[in-house]
Formats: sequence, structure tokens, C-alpha cells
Amino acid sequence: MRNLVSLLAGIVVATTTLATTAHAQTIAITGATVCTAVPGKPCQTGLTVVMENGRIAAVSARPSIPAGATIIDAFGKYVTPGLVDGFSRLGLIEIEAVESVNDASPGKAHFAAAFDVEPSINPGDSSIAISRIAGVTSAVVAPETGSTFFGGYGAIINTSGTNNSVMRHKAFEYIELGETGAERAGGSRGASYVSLSNALDETQRYMLNSSVYKRGGFREALTNRLDTEALIPVVSGQIPLLVHAESVQDIRNVIRLKSNFQRLRIIVVGAAEGWQIAAEIKAANIPVIIHTYVNIPEAFEKLSATSTNAARLKHAGVMVAIGSGPFDFDALQSRLLPQVAGNLLSVLAPNQLSESEALEMITSSPAAIFGFASEAGSLEKGKRADVVVWDGPPLALSSAPVDVFIGGKAVAMVSRQTLLRDRYKNISTQTVPPQYHK
Repeated sequence: MRNLVSLLAGIVVATTTLATTAHAQTIAITGATVCTAVPGKPCQTGLTVVMENGRIAAVSARPSIPAGATIIDAFGKYVTPGLVDGFSRLGLIEIEAVESVNDASPGKAHFAAAFDVEPSINPGDSSIAISRIAGVTSAVVAPETGSTFFGGYGAIINTSGTNNSVMRHKAFEYIELGETGAERAGGSRGASYVSLSNALDETQRYMLNSSVYKRGGFREALTNRLDTEALIPVVSGQIPLLVHAESVQDIRNVIRLKSNFQRLRIIVVGAAEGWQIAAEIKAANIPVIIHTYVNIPEAFEKLSATSTNAARLKHAGVMVAIGSGPFDFDALQSRLLPQVAGNLLSVLAPNQLSESEALEMITSSPAAIFGFASEAGSLEKGKRADVVVWDGPPLALSSAPVDVFIGGKAVAMVSRQTLLRDRYKNISTQTVPPQYHK
């Protein structure tokens, strides 16, 4: 197994090296149909996208193109912002079944809320390169829970494969409620809700008088000091609390939690039954990250799952984004985001959701929900030049990226999958064993 992991790591290093050799240039993309992913703005022909110094310099019909700029004629193609995965575990899990390369969970550590994925994120993870050439340029990376319902701190990354790919560490705190949270808390939803409320309450008490806590004044506290201190920015509203909840009952518990701790900034991921209480979610100002393939009653907490969930939530005024998780294997499949978003269009009536709205769910909406919309998620002047050129409509199953730019740098369209494809596709003509490079 160690040999296998070493072999995979070698291939990933080669891929990462290829991905970072390009430099930011002044580039103008002309002739394409441009989908800016700015809410309310449909795709439009006749626009030119200009990238300069790693930023978007212009998106207009007649921009001033700097002298010496590289011109990309994209006639017949489409241009979008880089895709944003609203929930993933990219960079944390190289091989799900191999413990030594699975760093998503605090496991049996004596702390949980204080766990931080940032030191574990591997920018050379093979799933990152695979996602990158599929047009995904940013991702929300969430931990898994261990022995408690707390998962810990998640991060926001770009998929450049470089050592500085973590754009924001400690970007949110992740917890599990519902069936998993109940199991982690001892077997009951009531236990998980009381335990979470108690942890937040103890954090408030700590904030009011930390010196007493440190002197042992709160000996009855159930939450350890590391976790209590980790929850301070959550309770104070500095970072959001990302809660996995699927059923109506669990979502209502989340809403009740927010009413009790009013500075909480809550984001719900999952929400399979959210459409039933869309008005309540809207009133609580809680955004939702969904996985559109959850449309069958695969668990008791998802008995009312439906393909129309996203559209109903959005029509109720809820901010909705799409994530590739939180299910373990799916959370590594960011490359499928266009297919997942496009699937919505195939199962809904034309007036329920537009193509632009579906695209926003994998670009500008997750960026806005997690607070980095000023940097990424849409094609607007001043934002980071994360740009994708597609050979067809971006949400069509037959379409694929032909060029991907991250921070204005063109990335090599290479992954472990393409390397293996190229190595073996002409095996009958090779004169050396296929495992060796010529």
C-alpha cells in the first residue's frame, strides 16, 4: 500500500508542477458568449473579457485592450467565472480507505471544535487537479466529524495547486446535527441540541470572564478550553457556523438556535426537506448549500427529498448554492458541479429555474454565502481573474473547459487521469513498458 501511495504522490507532484509553470499575463478573450454569473444578468454575446495583473480589467463590448495583450479568439465558445464548490473535502482525502492519507476528521482527539483543516490540506491532492481542469477554481473545504458532532474549522481554497492555495483558513465552524449529530451526542436529537446549546453558552460565559475560567472557576464546564476558545468567533458572529441538517425538524432546531444566540451567522448544508419550510428559512436569513442529487427518501431525515428543492427555496427568497457534499465520496467530486447544476434544468419546468440562476449556484452564490464574493464568483472588474473558457454551454453534459485561468494564470489542463489516459491509449505501439517514461 505504501508503494501505491508513493506512486500516486509522484504523479500528483508532476501534475502540480505543470499547473504552476504559467505566469499572469495581459489577456483578452474575444468573440465568446460571456456568462458573468452576476445575479440578474443573463449570458451575453459580443463581450470581451480582459485580464491584467491577475485581475479582471474589463468585461464590456468595446474595452480598451492594452498593447501587447494576448488575444484569445473564443468565437463559438462560452466564458464563465471559475466554478466554486459550496461544500467539498478537496485536499483532505487522497484515498478514502487509506487512513494515512485521510485527514478530514479530528477522530478521537480530545478536542473537536478547535480542529483546523488548514495544516492538512494538500494542494497536490489528485482530486484538486481533476477539479481544476473541470473548471473549478475555488472550493469550500469542510472537515468531517470525529467522536463528537463538532467537525472543526473549514477553509476556502483555490485549486491552483500552489503552496498558497488556502485563501482563508478558519473560514467557518462545521457541525453535524440530524441523525449523525444525534449519534455523536449519545443517540438523541435532544441530546445533540442541548450539548450544542451548552457549548455556545459556556463560550459566552468564557468571553465575559476568561480569567475566572483559566483559574478553574468553571469546573463544571463540559466543553474543554481549546474548543471553548475556538467557538468564540462563532458566538460573536465573526465566522459562520456551517450546520449539516436535512429534515424539517432539524432545520427548525437550527432556526431556534439562532433565535437563542442572535449573533450566530448560520449556513445550513443539506436541507433535503428545506422546501417545506422555505418561508421560515428565509425569515431567519439562513442561506442553504444543497446537493441536487438528493431527491429520494434514502434516510428517515430525507423522506420528503425532491428535485424541486433548490428551485422552491430560491423562489422563496433563500440564497441557495450547490455543493458536491457532504457525503464522503461525493465531496471529492467537484468536477461534477456543472452536471449537478445542469441536472436541475433537466428535471424542472422552464419557468422554475433559468440557466443563469443554475450557474450562479456554482459560482457567485457560494462566494457570497461564505463571504468572498468581492474576490471571486463572478466576472466583474477588479475581481481575481478566475476565468474558464468552455467549448459549449457550461452546464451541458457534452461541454468541457478548453482554458482555465486562476488569478490570471493559465493552468495546464493536466491531471492524473489525463496522464494515465495518454500513457495507455496507444499501448500497442510502445517499445518500453508503459509504467516508464521514455
